Amino acid sequence: DDYVERCKAQDRWLMPNTGMLIFHYKDGKFFLDQEPINVNEYRQIYHPKTIDIYLMRHGETRFNVQERMQGRCDSPLTEKGIQEAQEAAEKLKDIPFSTIYVSTAERARDTAEIIAQYHPGNIVYTKKICEVNYGDLEGMTFKEADPSGKRFMDTHYGDVGGEEYNDVVKRINSIFHEIYDTHQDQDKVLLVSHGDFYLVCLEALFGLKKEDIFQEASELGINPVPNCGIAHFRMTSNQYELIQKMSD
Repeated sequence: DDYVERCKAQDRWLMPNTGMLIFHYKDGKFFLDQEPINVNEYRQIYHPKTIDIYLMRHGETRFNVQERMQGRCDSPLTEKGIQEAQEAAEKLKDIPFSTIYVSTAERARDTAEIIAQYHPGNIVYTKKICEVNYGDLEGMTFKEADPSGKRFMDTHYGDVGGEEYNDVVKRINSIFHEIYDTHQDQDKVLLVSHGDFYLVCLEALFGLKKEDIFQEASELGINPVPNCGIAHFRMTSNQYELIQKMSD
């Protein structure tokens, strides 16, 4: 009964698909060592490892300059954006990345191409780290699409054909589980992604709200999500540590 109540409280299945439990038999009795868990949880608990994840935003684009919502649409890197990517490449050149994961957006691919000159190894293009989908608002200026900023702060675009906060969190969980399952202990990986994707990561993994992030940045007079900014997360089993934000 206690187990059933805990599952209800955690919104868990009593026995997950492909789940497993661990027990042993001794002196005529069975003893439960591990309540039912899914495969990912099993690996994290019984085969722990630490992976460093560097999350980088693409270089400045034409839409960035025009203060337009990009999302899944695209615009090319500016000359400044290319220079930003080159400077980031210099900063990252001595880090031995086992894999570079790249958003399928052209602006991310072009940024990653510059970074990869020092890392000619494994590059994986994936939609899992694409920018938040803003639906019908893409291409509009922020003032036109979201004058109060509430949609942006809440990550609320489902009613205009885009994504909700939980949709993005599912993608985050999926790519981080993939990274954990694919890589070895002490591996380092780079994600070339997007600003709003990064902000949702901060909230989903570390509980940092957008409102608080922008308030703190305003007080310090800094950009919390600079183009080619580099954040550093550390993943150990199912725990995440924020080593560095993009603005640090």
